[in-house]
Amino acid sequence: REIGETGHDGGLASKVFLEEYPMSGRPSMVLNGHVHAMWGVYDLAAVTGDPAARALFDRCVDGLEFVLDRYDTGWWSRYDLDDQWKGRNPASSQYHLIHTRQLRALHRMTERPAFGETAARWESYAKSRWNSTRAFWQKVSFKLRNPDSVLVRMPGLS
Repeated sequence: REIGETGHDGGLASKVFLEEYPMSGRPSMVLNGHVHAMWGVYDLAAVTGDPAARALFDRCVDGLEFVLDRYDTGWWSRYDLDDQWKGRNPASSQYHLIHTRQLRALHRMTERPAFGETAARWESYAKSRWNSTRAFWQKVSFKLRNPDSVLVRMPGLS
């Protein structure tokens, strides 16, 4: 998915976000899925030396940096940026930990300060029992308000 101002024009200058759950017209923008997919692109570039793969990785890094602040609730991380849900979808404790570890790794890989700074802030959020308890109950509330988020039904499958 092309994002950001340059994303509207497309091409090699655009920022990219790799979708874990691609849906036409409905960006879900799952944070951990994007980062895992980015690492696959990075590995492809490293193994093949393909400059297009390296360019795609760089566009993905730019895309993540462009939207990263939208995942910060001020006390926890969000699982996704899907605005079709009823309310925000907070990350579970496990995914919050994955997010911080992914950002630490990306900071080491890219040396982009935003990744290290965000990881440190999110690690501090996780140290608060109040924040983790709040995240748990907001996740429960989210699941109750969005029963479709619990089980994705594929057409033709039962």
